[in-house]
Amino acid sequence: MIQFVAEMEMGRCGNDASLLDDSILLEPKHLTPSSVADLYLLAVAVANNASLATFDRRINPAAIKSGKNSLELISIAST
Repeated sequence: MIQFVAEMEMGRCGNDASLLDDSILLEPKHLTPSSVADLYLLAVAVANNASLATFDRRINPAAIKSGKNSLELISIAST
Protein backbone atom coordinates (compact mmCIF):
# COMPACT_ATOMS: atom_id res chain seq x y z
CA MET A 1 0.00 0.00 0.00
CA ILE A 2 2.84 2.40 0.82
CA GLN A 3 4.32 1.85 -2.64
CA PHE A 4 0.92 2.40 -4.31
CA VAL A 5 0.38 5.65 -2.42
CA ALA A 6 3.87 6.85 -3.36
CA GLU A 7 3.41 5.96 -7.03
CA MET A 8 0.04 7.68 -7.19
CA GLU A 9 1.49 10.76 -5.45
CA MET A 10 -1.25 10.63 -2.84
CA GLY A 11 -1.16 12.33 0.49
CA ARG A 12 -3.15 12.17 3.67
CA CYS A 13 -6.18 14.34 4.17
CA GLY A 14 -6.49 16.33 7.34
CA ASN A 15 -9.64 16.05 9.38
CA ASP A 16 -10.32 19.77 9.28
CA ALA A 17 -14.04 19.62 8.54
CA SER A 18 -17.00 19.77 10.86
CA LEU A 19 -20.59 18.90 10.04
CA LEU A 20 -21.55 21.37 12.78
CA ASP A 21 -20.28 24.22 10.58
CA ASP A 22 -23.23 25.78 8.72
CA SER A 23 -20.92 26.89 5.91
CA ILE A 24 -20.04 23.22 5.23
CA LEU A 25 -23.30 21.38 5.85
CA LEU A 26 -25.79 23.14 3.58
CA GLU A 27 -28.73 20.79 4.05
CA PRO A 28 -28.93 19.53 7.65
CA LYS A 29 -32.06 17.50 6.83
CA HIS A 30 -29.77 15.02 5.04
CA LEU A 31 -27.71 14.43 8.19
CA THR A 32 -29.11 11.14 9.45
CA PRO A 33 -27.49 8.39 11.51
CA SER A 34 -26.91 6.37 8.34
CA SER A 35 -25.33 9.27 6.43
CA VAL A 36 -23.07 10.91 9.04
CA ALA A 37 -19.89 9.04 8.08
CA ASP A 38 -20.40 9.47 4.33
CA LEU A 39 -21.15 13.20 4.58
CA TYR A 40 -18.21 13.71 6.94
CA LEU A 41 -15.85 11.97 4.50
CA LEU A 42 -17.21 14.11 1.67
CA ALA A 43 -16.70 17.26 3.76
CA VAL A 44 -13.11 16.20 4.51
CA ALA A 45 -12.52 15.64 0.78
CA VAL A 46 -13.86 19.12 -0.01
CA ALA A 47 -11.75 20.73 2.75
CA ASN A 48 -8.62 19.05 1.35
CA ASN A 49 -9.38 19.77 -2.32
CA ALA A 50 -9.68 16.03 -2.90
CA SER A 51 -12.37 13.61 -4.05
CA LEU A 52 -14.34 10.92 -2.29
CA ALA A 53 -14.56 7.88 -4.56
CA THR A 54 -17.41 5.53 -3.70
CA PHE A 55 -19.82 2.96 -5.04
CA ASP A 56 -22.58 4.41 -2.81
CA ARG A 57 -25.15 6.28 -4.86
CA ARG A 58 -27.17 7.19 -1.77
CA ILE A 59 -24.80 10.02 -0.80
CA ASN A 60 -26.41 13.40 -1.47
CA PRO A 61 -23.54 15.69 -2.52
CA ALA A 62 -25.82 18.75 -2.37
CA ALA A 63 -25.79 18.47 1.43
CA ILE A 64 -22.13 19.59 1.51
CA LYS A 65 -20.81 22.85 0.07
CA SER A 66 -18.95 21.97 -3.18
CA GLY A 67 -19.85 18.33 -2.58
CA LYS A 68 -20.90 17.76 -6.18
CA ASN A 69 -17.38 18.60 -7.35
CA SER A 70 -15.72 16.28 -4.83
CA LEU A 71 -17.82 13.13 -5.19
CA GLU A 72 -16.71 10.49 -7.69
CA LEU A 73 -19.13 7.62 -8.20
CA ILE A 74 -17.39 4.41 -9.23
CA SER A 75 -19.20 2.50 -11.95
CA ILE A 76 -20.02 -1.12 -11.41
CA ALA A 77 -19.34 -3.21 -14.49
CA SER A 78 -22.15 -5.57 -15.38
CA THR A 79 -21.28 -9.12 -16.30
